[in-house]
Amino acid sequence: MVGDHLCIELVEHIPLGLMIWHLRDMDDAGTFRLIATNQLARQILGLPERLAPLTIADNTDDPDNTNDPDNTNDPDNTNDPDDPEAIEALDPFPAFLKIEPPDGYAEVIRSGSSKDLGEIRYRDEHLAEKVFLVKAFPVPHQRVGVIFEDISDRKQTEDALHLLERKLLFHLKQTPLAIIEWNLNFEVMEWNPGAEKIFLYDRREVLGEPITALIVPPQLKPDFQKVWHTLIELKTSITSISQNITADGRLLVCEWHSTSLVDADGNVIGVFSIVQDITDRQKKDTALLSSAIRYRRLFEAAQDGVLIINAKTGQITEANPFLLNLLGYSQAELLGKKLWEIVIPDQVETAQTMMQRLQVESSLSEDMSLCTKTGQYLEVEFVSSAYIAGEQQVIQCNIRDMTQRKRSEAELRQFAKRLEQSNRELEDFASIASHDLQEPLRKIQSFGDRLHSKYADVLDEEGQDYVQRMQNAAHRMQTLINDLLSFSRVTTNANPFVPVNLTDIVQEVLSDLEVPIQQANAQVVVADLPTIEADPTQMRQLFQNLISNAIKFHRPNVSPWVELKSSLILDSSSFSPLTRTHSSDFRGYYQIQVSDNGIGFDEKYLDRIFTMFHRLHGSSEYQGTGMGLAICRKIVEQHGGSISAHSVLDRGAVFTVMLPVGGMP
Repeated sequence: MVGDHLCIELVEHIPLGLMIWHLRDMDDAGTFRLIATNQLARQILGLPERLAPLTIADNTDDPDNTNDPDNTNDPDNTNDPDDPEAIEALDPFPAFLKIEPPDGYAEVIRSGSSKDLGEIRYRDEHLAEKVFLVKAFPVPHQRVGVIFEDISDRKQTEDALHLLERKLLFHLKQTPLAIIEWNLNFEVMEWNPGAEKIFLYDRREVLGEPITALIVPPQLKPDFQKVWHTLIELKTSITSISQNITADGRLLVCEWHSTSLVDADGNVIGVFSIVQDITDRQKKDTALLSSAIRYRRLFEAAQDGVLIINAKTGQITEANPFLLNLLGYSQAELLGKKLWEIVIPDQVETAQTMMQRLQVESSLSEDMSLCTKTGQYLEVEFVSSAYIAGEQQVIQCNIRDMTQRKRSEAELRQFAKRLEQSNRELEDFASIASHDLQEPLRKIQSFGDRLHSKYADVLDEEGQDYVQRMQNAAHRMQTLINDLLSFSRVTTNANPFVPVNLTDIVQEVLSDLEVPIQQANAQVVVADLPTIEADPTQMRQLFQNLISNAIKFHRPNVSPWVELKSSLILDSSSFSPLTRTHSSDFRGYYQIQVSDNGIGFDEKYLDRIFTMFHRLHGSSEYQGTGMGLAICRKIVEQHGGSISAHSVLDRGAVFTVMLPVGGMP
């Protein structure tokens, strides 16, 4: 009938797979055979389209269709149980339907009750995974049907939602931010580990508790409620910064990002907040602001000119008061000018080149000449550095007025030139003194010797005394001239510094002084002395003067005793001001002491014994010109060191020489 065919057509095209089996022998589950499928089932399982479609037949009394020998209900004979190609060749339970054993399907027929087979995953011939919801149900005449619904898209959506839920839960637990949810009664509904870490409350402690009693300081509750009312009334999101209190009473500064929670009917049911502890950040911001204020004060109070220049355009964007006063411009007149507009015409290219170099170099120094508003030229030193301020590269120029210094340098150069001329004149004088001044002395000494040898018998005692005095005076004069020459040559005839073994130098000196040492029956003890960078000739003169003085100024009837020893000193605080001038390159000093048991001296004369021509004893007592220690001091200072002395009258003296390790610092 038309109605039956319409029903069949509807079932054939429903969005559910449908299959029906007939169980020939109720006691034998192996006698199942497939008797009908709808279009979707055939597509899903890849069954041939010519397989029997669904039919409506009242075969209550003839389940095997024996009363229809001509197959009028099956004109294509596709349901013919004897058609081996159409039916018998097929597995009655193809693909995923095998999840239920045949006995299970037979039990559905016997019990007359439906059975849910649940969700079944299946990969089709294209290996695409499908998920089906399967249910078996009894059909009259020893038949069982199965319907299966493709829920793959729904499962994918559910899986995606579950994955998203897991990710959100993971981030909720891992984020260092506090995630807090609270209802209209301010009761905490959610409190993540980030909130536990920031506010020091355990989740179990706060759930159901009012948030205002936990982390809102009492004096800030009105502000908190004001924000809450805004969220409820406007159904919006608000970002705010407020103070909060932790479980241990510490105050924090927190940034809150709060959003109203709305249900399906549009009613606000609570608030969701993300909270960040910005206490440290605010401290840094405060420190940065303080630093900016201090910089501004320094900028304005600096006693050097300061320019801030746009690195791209070269325009002046800021100038401090000192520079404005120096150039005679007002702020409005100078700002906006380019750097090369305030330098002298000859240096425009220099200023532009400097700006270009600062594009690749972080800092540089340049001497230039600025032109004041009145046209006066100023010699200045530019110390410039480039840096990024916001999104813009700027150049800061510290400008120092060098006009006076340049003048002073010119004067110093002129003075140095005059000094050089004076030194040359002194060298010429030394040359004259070494030759011309000594020639008359040699004649005086020569004629004195002749007078003494030829006319000694003629001259009376007084005349011979005059001759002797004349010769002694000439000898002293020659000694004095030689000492003056020695003093001047310490500077003018200095040799390059080379490694000098002071022990070897002292041994050479002792060899030269062998006769006076033997005559005085002196004993000289020399410890190991260091090797330094020095002028060997001057070192020889230094120790010869010190040792010969120690032997010469001995006590009557006491054999002279002299000792030389050294040590390494690394503490520059004990040195004289002269040596401390080199403290930035301090590498240590050798302390060399020359001790004797001679007559010594009164230390009230300590500041005079190293000056030229100063003698503590008359020439009749001890020979000499008073130049020896002055020459020693000159030599030591020439080597970057110092010399000092310590003495007790009639108990000897100790002369201490400080010489830098490695030579002149």
